[in-house]
Amino acid sequence: MTTITSIKEDIIEVLRDEKTRTFQIDEQYLNEISLWPNGIKVKIKFDNTSQKYIITPINWIQNSVNSIKLY
Repeated sequence: MTTITSIKEDIIEVLRDEKTRTFQIDEQYLNEISLWPNGIKVKIKFDNTSQKYIITPINWIQNSVNSIKLY
């Protein structure tokens, strides 16, 4: 299960498999993530076409955002 633990400006930290992963959200999605609370569950999928990660909330507003993985 993947859960958002922190959202700060354009950086999202998620907890997945007991490891923290950090993603930088594309600038065009900053308004979208400002609506997301900490603690929501998300689905993360890598898109080979754009070479970015797509983060989609589960049981929340179903708008996805594109990001790159920082670490």
